[in-house]
Amino acid sequence: MDEGKCSELLSVIEDNVDFFETAQSDLGQRFSNQFGDLHDAVTQLRDDCALIARKAHLYDFDAETPGNGYRTCLIIVNRFLPLCIKLCRHVVASRDSMFFRSEFYQKELEAHLSVVAGMQVSAQFLRRMLDVGTVGDLFVGEKLSIKELLEEYGSLPQVGFYGRLAGFYFCESMRRIITGLNIVMASFSDQYRQSGGALAHAAASLINCGKYTFNPEARANHIVDVTQNASLDFLKAFWSLNEGELLKRVPQWICPSLEVCEVVTVPAEMQRLPTENGLAWVDIPVPSSHLPRAPVRCRLLSYRWRKGQEAFTGSRWFSSPTPPSKGLLLHCHGGGFVSQTPDSHEIYLRDWAKDLDVPILTVDYSLSPEAPFPRALEEVLHVYAWALLNHEKLGWTGENICVAGDSAGGNLMLALCLKTIELNIRRPSGVFAAYTPVMLSMAPSPSRILCAVDPLLPLGFMLTCLHAYIGCASEPDIKLCPKAPPEKPARRKGVTESSAFDLSHRSAETVCISSTQPAPKSDVDTGNSESCSPTAKAKMPLTRTKNVVQLEVAGELPSQYLCRFASQCDEADASCQTDRHEDEHVVLEMPVDLTFPVRNRCCRAATYWVRALVNVLSASHLYQRHVLA
Repeated sequence: MDEGKCSELLSVIEDNVDFFETAQSDLGQRFSNQFGDLHDAVTQLRDDCALIARKAHLYDFDAETPGNGYRTCLIIVNRFLPLCIKLCRHVVASRDSMFFRSEFYQKELEAHLSVVAGMQVSAQFLRRMLDVGTVGDLFVGEKLSIKELLEEYGSLPQVGFYGRLAGFYFCESMRRIITGLNIVMASFSDQYRQSGGALAHAAASLINCGKYTFNPEARANHIVDVTQNASLDFLKAFWSLNEGELLKRVPQWICPSLEVCEVVTVPAEMQRLPTENGLAWVDIPVPSSHLPRAPVRCRLLSYRWRKGQEAFTGSRWFSSPTPPSKGLLLHCHGGGFVSQTPDSHEIYLRDWAKDLDVPILTVDYSLSPEAPFPRALEEVLHVYAWALLNHEKLGWTGENICVAGDSAGGNLMLALCLKTIELNIRRPSGVFAAYTPVMLSMAPSPSRILCAVDPLLPLGFMLTCLHAYIGCASEPDIKLCPKAPPEKPARRKGVTESSAFDLSHRSAETVCISSTQPAPKSDVDTGNSESCSPTAKAKMPLTRTKNVVQLEVAGELPSQYLCRFASQCDEADASCQTDRHEDEHVVLEMPVDLTFPVRNRCCRAATYWVRALVNVLSASHLYQRHVLA
């Protein structure tokens, strides 16, 4: 922790405490209490960070790479100090003015106090990890259980990290992007379960975006609620917003045009590859886990039309193909294993195809929870083997092949490399894995603490995706939310008989967490199909159906917030119909008069802002000294 900045901050806080302690008004006492709490919190945080800093260097990768999760937490604290100093100095400069915005600064102080409280909880847990862990090992192992980590997650104040100070440790341009994404997510979650047409949803989205843009506190509270209770279906819907037909055409308008942009279907046929020494052959089976055998859809992108690619593009009369490329890029998209397609990732793949001047084969692998592990890995390995055997069709000489992926796609590519080593077949020439999760087990570590307040992928979202990927998102959890329509369970066949994906191998377990337990049968399988009405699947529930909430009910997730949510789920659903029209954050359903919801919503929004303006004016010194006097 920067001692100079910390001392400067404490000095400015003490100045404000001394000033507001002499104030006789309730407003002054509130400021005095806030600054006093901030002083105590910063002092405690300084002591905790000092203890962490003494041991942080013991966990570096090496002497030339001074970086680890403990250092990152200290960097976040140091990024916060200048912001807090700036706020306290603004209060010092304007507290004597008649135009002092007391309500605004009180909200700012509340946001900063929430962030400091969150960092305090994180620092104390990091100290526990340092005390019980092995020196040099970032993963504490069984000395601190995942139960204790999730207890900390439940007690961690998160509101401050999603409101006025969202992404404060990033650069200013990234902060604007994060704030925009948070506004979109909060607005989208408001109208996610609402009925009505596109016009009503568009109007509601505009109104909600305005509300969450100018009300950071409402946005933060709503996002915390969403991140802790969002269902898998909500995540898939939100992360698939860029999969619309219009948005998928945007890369064609603003990105480099490609001479080859074709869909390639890899047939469902067994592939045979030689071992690296060429003395034996390895059979790569057709993907068959959890779903029937089927071809794998891919997209072939190439800035130039190369020889051999006419197998997919057809012959061209007035142009001749260029020679095959010496390299091929095999790509897997991200999306938490549950969403996205290669189409939405063309926004950067087109630039890659032009800059690298090599063909790009991107895999549209099957998504969870319908196709959990190892189906996606099977398909990626199958496409990899097919590309090696059919390199001439891809406009590639077969010389160099690199694999690339972001997020979940990077995990699949690293898993592919491990499979090639295990099977003793040709390995990729290079790997590019961007922001890839490689430790999928929930072992306590500094990065898990950072994930609890991550503005892009919070811990609740990550748990939801991982449980879907390992095959834990099954049917019985719908009992927690009676209004949730039953889903068709994924067809879960046995794992492929080939040794290429024998889950008994330890190497498969090092790649991803496997789940060999079959999904319990649902009411749909037992004949109770009458519980699912024709319109029941129009909108899936926003409330998480399993993943975190069911773990809570089973006693595995000791978060008081989630426990209270699970216990009150039935009551909330029973009163949903009577309370939904009084809820400020609910969009009205479409009545016969199509304009009624829009007009009603506009009136309610205008009333809110008029009241806020009146409160600001009535709290000003000008009004109190001259109008009331």
